[in-house]
Amino acid sequence: MSRKTVSWFCVGAAAIAFGVVLRVTGVAGVLLAPLQTAVTAAADWVSERVDIGGYRAQYEEAQAELTALRRELAEQEDAVHTAAFYRAFLALKETRPSLSLCDARVIAARTDSFTVNVGTVDGVTGGEPVMTAHGLVGVVAEAGLNWARVFPLTHESVTVSVTCSRTAETAEMNGGVLRLHRDSEATTGDRVMTSGYGGKYPRGLLVGELQTVTADSSGLSRSATVRLYAEAEERVMVILGF
Repeated sequence: MSRKTVSWFCVGAAAIAFGVVLRVTGVAGVLLAPLQTAVTAAADWVSERVDIGGYRAQYEEAQAELTALRRELAEQEDAVHTAAFYRAFLALKETRPSLSLCDARVIAARTDSFTVNVGTVDGVTGGEPVMTAHGLVGVVAEAGLNWARVFPLTHESVTVSVTCSRTAETAEMNGGVLRLHRDSEATTGDRVMTSGYGGKYPRGLLVGELQTVTADSSGLSRSATVRLYAEAEERVMVILGF
């Protein structure tokens, strides 16, 4: 065999070997890809959980301290609100010692009513006025053992006898709308409070102020919308007696 022939034989063998290597490498890459992915995921998992130099322990401790501080701040804020709530009613109690009050928390709210956490075991039976520090907010519609459902003053079934403080006129408010005599001198901005007539509500509880006063189509009376001073809050007082 000539030297030239041997050279071409060697070149051909090298080419064949190179092709085989490429095929094997390609197959190996396909086979090793899932393993590489698994190893990378495992490495990430370990790095997330290994406490390098104690930093993770310090981080978790700081998080626990932050949670405790947030809880303490929430408790302090609640204590401040509670103190302000009782101060407002303490002043009312000083001027009206005959009032019997039961403090309550709102535990549920709907568009037409809200529920408080006191009931028959606390002396609440139904029909009791409910107020906030800003004034009358509603009336107890029904009561269970440890709950009571309250209708706000805007409810269509709630009627309150009120007095206009400026003109001393007395009228009925139903569903948040005041029915006035056609010759009424009440006007926008006048304050109204409970009259005490009928015996359902104590006299002199703030209710709201007149927003609009218009004559009815019949011309026999006038109507006034009332901007109520009180809205349902987290804490309210149920008036058990007066």
